[in-house]
Amino acid sequence: MLSKFGNLSRWPSDPRVVKSGPKALAPSDMVARKLGWFSIALGMVELIASERIARALGNLVRKA
Repeated sequence: MLSKFGNLSRWPSDPRVVKSGPKALAPSDMVARKLGWFSIALGMVELIASERIARALGNLVRKA
C-alpha cells in the first residue's frame, strides 16, 4: 500500500528505488554493519565488566 504512495512527492526525473530493506545491502555493507554492532557490544561489555576482563587477561599473561 505504501509503495503506491511513496513516489507522490518525487519528480518524474528522480531515480526510483529498486530494492529496499536489509537484503538490499551489498555483502561488504552487511559485514561492516555486523562489525559495527560487534564493536558496540564489546564496548558495552568492557564498560560493564572491565575489572573482570582485566583480571582474566592478567591471569593469561602470568601463565604465558
